[in-house]
Amino acid sequence: MDPNASLTRIRELVALLAGDIPEKGPDRYEVGDELGDLVGGLDEWLSKGGFLPEAWKPRPAQEPTPTPEFEITSAGVLRGGKVEIVWNASPGLRAFLAEEWANQDAMIREANVKGRDLPPEPTLGSALDSLRQMPDEILAEITGGAGEQVRTELERLVQEWGPQAEFPRSTTTVSSDLLARAESGDEDAAHSLVHRLRDRFDWAGTYFCRTDVEDAVRDALLEREEEKTEARVSELTDKVMGSRYYRKLGDRFAERGNETIADTVQMAILASDLS
Repeated sequence: MDPNASLTRIRELVALLAGDIPEKGPDRYEVGDELGDLVGGLDEWLSKGGFLPEAWKPRPAQEPTPTPEFEITSAGVLRGGKVEIVWNASPGLRAFLAEEWANQDAMIREANVKGRDLPPEPTLGSALDSLRQMPDEILAEITGGAGEQVRTELERLVQEWGPQAEFPRSTTTVSSDLLARAESGDEDAAHSLVHRLRDRFDWAGTYFCRTDVEDAVRDALLEREEEKTEARVSELTDKVMGSRYYRKLGDRFAERGNETIADTVQMAILASDLS
């Protein structure tokens, strides 16, 4: 018994039955008879402890692709070689990076029309090269007369992260005023700021912080019938928030949130709420 050859032939016969049986050759009854014999023989082989066909042998589980770690520096936040947040970004820098992406979009449209390869993602190095080659009057127009300041900011970012660091369209450039507001208060003030931003931009969902972890720790201690002193709660909360499981929560919430939004869109469409 060759289970590999049998499985190959079984698949050929199944494909033959699913399509059109040629006029010359076996008819459907003959194909079915052969298929039944092969399936029965393979079943008998496996029932007696025979080895599986190669195509049926379990494959080793692939290691999940690790989530790129955040790199938080004095300049901002880098993740997987891509700039996510730039602290203290001036209005001129924000305007210049927006202009770089506008130019990128124009090159993408041209490449699509002419059937060319798409241009590479913008990097800090390419942005700095673009700035250095830009005529002073155009740079002044884009940055509101802050060309030298923007040059200094970009050079600092290149020095911090290297010229190959990409700045995606989703890069967040935080103004010094907003950052100062976020850093000036306690956690309650930060909560208030986030709630105001959520209301302003119609954000969906919520966020979790140390207080939520402490409440969950108290519930866990209660279920385990352990003493839940504040010192014990604080100790366990520190361990949880320092664990790799807690650090991965953001990705899990984002994934589930995206699924929930997709479900909401589908329900709204089915209910004819979207025109």
